[in-house]
Amino acid sequence: MCLLRNVVSLLLIATTAIGQNIRNKNVHCEEFNILDGGYFYDEYGRHISAVECIIRNYELSSERVYYLSNSEAIEILKITDSSMESLPVNLFYPLRNLKYLTVTNTTLKYVNSIPIDHLRLLDFSSNEIVSLQENAFFNCPELSKILLSNNKITILEGSLFSGVHQIVDLSNNVINNITMIVFDHPNIQILNLKKNSLEELDLNRFKTITGLRMLDLSYNKLKVLNVTENLLSSDFALNLISNQLTYLDLRNTSIKSLNIARNKVRYLAIGSKYKEIDAEDNEITEISFGDSIASLNILNLNNNKLGNNLQDICRCRNLTLLSLKSNNIDNIDSCFAYMSTLETLKLQNNNIYQVNHDSFFPDNVIQFLDLSFNRLEVVDEYTMSIFENLQFFYLNGNPLHDFNDSPESFMPKLVEVGLSHNRFKCSKLFLLLKKLKALNIKLHVDTTIPVNTTNIDGNACYQNHETELLKNSDNLENILAQKTNEKLAYFWEKINTLEGKVKDIAAMNFTLQEFTKSYVEQRKEIDVINKSLVEIKKSQEVLTEILSQRLGNLEEAFKNATEDRID
Repeated sequence: MCLLRNVVSLLLIATTAIGQNIRNKNVHCEEFNILDGGYFYDEYGRHISAVECIIRNYELSSERVYYLSNSEAIEILKITDSSMESLPVNLFYPLRNLKYLTVTNTTLKYVNSIPIDHLRLLDFSSNEIVSLQENAFFNCPELSKILLSNNKITILEGSLFSGVHQIVDLSNNVINNITMIVFDHPNIQILNLKKNSLEELDLNRFKTITGLRMLDLSYNKLKVLNVTENLLSSDFALNLISNQLTYLDLRNTSIKSLNIARNKVRYLAIGSKYKEIDAEDNEITEISFGDSIASLNILNLNNNKLGNNLQDICRCRNLTLLSLKSNNIDNIDSCFAYMSTLETLKLQNNNIYQVNHDSFFPDNVIQFLDLSFNRLEVVDEYTMSIFENLQFFYLNGNPLHDFNDSPESFMPKLVEVGLSHNRFKCSKLFLLLKKLKALNIKLHVDTTIPVNTTNIDGNACYQNHETELLKNSDNLENILAQKTNEKLAYFWEKINTLEGKVKDIAAMNFTLQEFTKSYVEQRKEIDVINKSLVEIKKSQEVLTEILSQRLGNLEEAFKNATEDRID
């Protein structure tokens, strides 16, 4: 019954519209779409369904009076592919229940005052609008969404958006100036000014919008962005992607999310309560986080020029995601030692040559770690043991020549590892990959660099005399068998050499023992001789003393005899 009633209503409306068009050649709805919902009474007291009316290919005037059959039933009116200078406001007066008005793909240039009490959505996108009348939307007290994208508006001036509007879309225009009182109502939540021609702007233009949640200024030509006083709420998100900013001082702001990717910023300073910052693809050498040190959760600084200037970053202890790709960093020291909540860390494309156990928080919760394309030669087991929660570990593009083949012993939650573009020997790599596959650990292969050398499943490896054999991966088992035989032969040769050396050492030991015995005998003889020499020396001393006494006596006697002769 409901379907039958809708069909009858549709036929009635269509018949009435055609009849009316035949009578006075007036504007009529090319399409009627019956809406689910309430019913209305026409001028004859009959129940009719609410409808969507689509008007196409008309030349409309703001001065002419129009009439649409069953106007009270129309909730949605769409005017498209038509010609007009300004709005045909007389067409709207009878539409007492109109809630959604769309005017697109027309020649509309001027938006004058719109007197529609219950209008909720106004879509004037993709026209040729160059200006808006002041207070154009003032007589639409329930209007919450205004879409004016893809037009030719150059300036916003006067009080334009003073109602209860929650969403205002002015993207893809040529706006180059915004006066102070354009946005003087606190209810706007989303303001889209993307892809315009703004070169300089003071954020205080929006200071009265206390309920603002998103301000999109991306893809403009901004070179200067001023903030002369504190403004905006802590839930505010600011999008400045792809402008021409070189210096950004936002210390007077409290912003939840900031995106300044693809600018030329060299210095960045922020205020309080920031939670997310995306500053990828800039030229940042210096950064100051001020009072946001404790509040920051997500930080993306890929492709900047930080070097080892990481002091303020290292102080952000509540980060959950940190991305520092391509910053020419070579020393991380203990930067992450206090980041207890960090889950994702991206450090690829730097010059990091060493990663230590003490570089990270002891009970860290890191699940994703990318150290690809650095200068790491080793990642030891002690360092691995600190990553008990790590699931994704990427070491592609380093000069690694070894990796523990039982990583699950140190990183029990590991599900994927990247080892491509390193310096593994093919025999070592084959066994390592085989072991990882047996552990159900996925192998990530970086495909950004073509592999033109010997490889196993896309993982480059090196072993000079194996190059030809390894062109066909079916020969790997033969290679390993050949290598094993070579190693065994080498070890047997070494064993035989050692046996000969053992015999030589035994002979030398015997000779040494004989020499030791002879030495002991000779030593005894020497001791006897030494004792004899000591005795002889004592005798010499006694004899010398006796001779000395006698010589003294003779000298005394000679002296006395000489004196007597003189007398």
